[in-house]
Amino acid sequence: MKTTLKFGKIDAEDRGCAINAVDINMELKTKDNGTQVFSASAKVWNGKHSDIIMGGQCIDTLLDELRNQLKEKGVLEEMEEIGRLWKAYHSNDMHAGTPEQEAALKEAGLTKFASDYEKCCEYLKSVGMYEVELEDGTMYKFGCGWLTQPIPEEDLQKIEKIINEGREGLKEIIDSEKEVEMEER
Repeated sequence: MKTTLKFGKIDAEDRGCAINAVDINMELKTKDNGTQVFSASAKVWNGKHSDIIMGGQCIDTLLDELRNQLKEKGVLEEMEEIGRLWKAYHSNDMHAGTPEQEAALKEAGLTKFASDYEKCCEYLKSVGMYEVELEDGTMYKFGCGWLTQPIPEEDLQKIEKIINEGREGLKEIIDSEKEVEMEER
């Protein structure tokens, strides 16, 4: 299942007029083994909508660099929710380590697993976590394959709702989260 969410136009080229359409593509695939795999990417189009000026894994860049424009358009909260899901679960079937290995590396300040691969391996060896036993009993060395980290059910339901219902579903999610926050106060 997949969808393209359209967020209107912004001034991504800093030309003084909002001519750049913003689209977010979201997809949830079910692999043969039943694993759910999530992906999301963005496209910011040129004024003629003939080519993209920004695309791919740039949702965080959109949020960082164009936050004020997204807020003015009234789509910031929606983009932030998509950004949260993207950051947490994009390509959730391509993890270099187990959740425990990755958490240990992050605590040690090692967050770029590919570019700091050797440092990551050395650190994990030093703390006895380089080779670990998986749930199925096999031994796994950090970075020697791709591991899937499942998406928690609550967020999986949100992803499905957004894909099935589009921006209306996304707005419902945001509104219900606001209600929960209000009740907790």
